[in-house]
Amino acid sequence: MTGVCSEKNTISLRKAKALIKGYQQQREFNQMEKNSIKLFTIYAATATPVWRFQQSHLKIPTPKKFHRYQQMLDSADSLVQIKNSAFLKQVGLS
Repeated sequence: MTGVCSEKNTISLRKAKALIKGYQQQREFNQMEKNSIKLFTIYAATATPVWRFQQSHLKIPTPKKFHRYQQMLDSADSLVQIKNSAFLKQVGLS
C-alpha cells in the first residue's frame, strides 16, 4: 500500500480503498487482517525510509535524493493520526 497508494507525503486512502476492494474480489480479509492492516501499513511506511536513507546517503551518496526518505516518514505520521476505526471505514473494511 505504501508504494502504489502514495500521494506526495501521505497515503491516499481513496487509492487504498480501491486496492483493497480489488484484493478482496480474490480473497476476503479475515478479522485479524482487518485489525492489523493500518499497523502494518505504518510499519512499511516507517521501514522504507531506512532503505531510502541508506541508498541515498550511505551506499551511493546522491544529494538530490537526500530528502526522499522524509516522504515516507510523513506518510507514516499521517496514518498514526487517524483512529483505526476511521481508517477501516475510509478504506472500506468496516
